[in-house]
Order: sequence, then C-alpha cells, then structure tokens
Amino acid sequence: MKRIVLPLVLLLTCSALFSAYGHANALPSPQVSSSAQKLPLAQPLIRRSPGVYDEQLLRQHADGSSAEPLRFVLSVPENDLANAATPLVVALHYSGNITPFFAEDMFYDLIDPALADLNALIVLPDALSNDWTTPANEAALLQLIASIQAAYQIDTNKILLTGYSLGGTGAWFLGQRHQALFSAILPISGMPPAPEQATPAQQKWQIPIYAIHSLTDQVSSVTATRDYIMQLQASGSDATLVTLEQADHYDFAAFTDALYQAIPWIESIWKQPE
Repeated sequence: MKRIVLPLVLLLTCSALFSAYGHANALPSPQVSSSAQKLPLAQPLIRRSPGVYDEQLLRQHADGSSAEPLRFVLSVPENDLANAATPLVVALHYSGNITPFFAEDMFYDLIDPALADLNALIVLPDALSNDWTTPANEAALLQLIASIQAAYQIDTNKILLTGYSLGGTGAWFLGQRHQALFSAILPISGMPPAPEQATPAQQKWQIPIYAIHSLTDQVSSVTATRDYIMQLQASGSDATLVTLEQADHYDFAAFTDALYQAIPWIESIWKQPE
C-alpha cells in the first residue's frame, strides 16, 4: 500500500471515549476510568480512504494548552466500505528509542505481510513511554481505539490485540484488563503476567489467547510463556502456544510466517457466535 503522511487533530470527549467501544460492558477498569477523565480533549477522527497513513492525534488540555500528541500508523484496507463492519487489529511495538511513527518497520516487515489477508483496519500506536502497562499508555490506547471506532464501522466482535516483545507483554497486560473490548490476544515474544501478580485462574481469562515464542529467545524466556499457557489450559482457558525452533529476539521479521499461520485461528475466533 502507498504510505500517506497526514497530520491529524483529534479532540474526543471523555463520554464519547467510552461510548464508542460498541459494548456496554467494554468500559475500562475503574482505575482507567478515573484517569481517563483527565485525558486531553479531541475532535472526531477523519475517515481515510484505503491506504497507509502516518497520523497524529494533536490533543489539547482543558485550559487550551497543547498535550502530548498520539502518533500512530494506520492501515485502511482496500475493502473498507462505509456500510460494512471492518475487523480491527491493534499491534503494539517493541522497546527502543521511540521516534515518531516508531512502529513503521514492524508494520511493513511483520504485521502487514502476515495479516494483510484479514482485510482488517490495522493501527500501530507509538507508546508514550517504553512500558505499555503504564496508566498513561493504557488510557491513551483506549482513547485511540475509541476514536477509530467513532470514525469507522468496526466489527466489535472482531478486534484483535497483538504485539511484539515489549508490545507482546503489553498485549498480555491490556488484553487481560479489557476482555470485553478485545475478541482475542496474540502476544509474540512477550512476557505473561508474573505468578506473584495473579494466577491465570485468578485473572479469569475469558478470551482466546494465541502466543508465539522462540525456543531460543535470549531476552524473554519461552519458559514463562510455556508455563503460563499450561496453567491457562489447566484452568479451562482457550490458550495456544506456537514455538519457533530458531528465531532471534531482535529479528521480528523472522516471526512473519508464524504470524501468517495464525490467520485460520483468528478467523475461527471471529466466526464464533456472540
């Protein structure tokens, strides 16, 4: 797809932020709801024609001062129609020096080659800091998803959360906290919640999980992911682990085929009755 760079001003009220989810039970946890009341205001997102865009949500505080913008890569599929519901894929990037549109490489080298056949709208936000589990990043991501749902006709039963490395850890964390929003999570090379935080049974997972991890990962050990998936399966959760024999943690493109092979699983989840 041709990339189009366009600045974007988004001012979304807090009430619209949560009503845009599409489910009455998709509200964030109380902690996020409280912090979301302090989010900068924004204006509705402009609907784009098919293509790939570098976007900015230029936000403004109530006193008129500028707030930190939310940058993101947005891919609108060729089949996007105003009268048809479109799936949504939210992909969280890895750690690093977060320059503007930091997730571009991940989109072009991993997410788009692997998941283009889903014909989904894809968004890859820049984190506000190198930790997707912070309240600020959590609230910003929810605000972005709500703005997209307000601008596009998103199928609320077909929202996938994925991520690589740091983003995989974020997918575990945010997916568990917002199970009414996401239909499934697909963490890649991320770390699941630590045992001391809560067991899988205590976390009450209700959405399907498909994890991909390298057996030779030198940063995020596969052991933690394997153990957690086994506990999920033992507690009755729908959890799958796919391992790669040889894949370097710093070569995210090496996971493209494994992610592509997950498409039948994703589509089977999306076809399940509500």
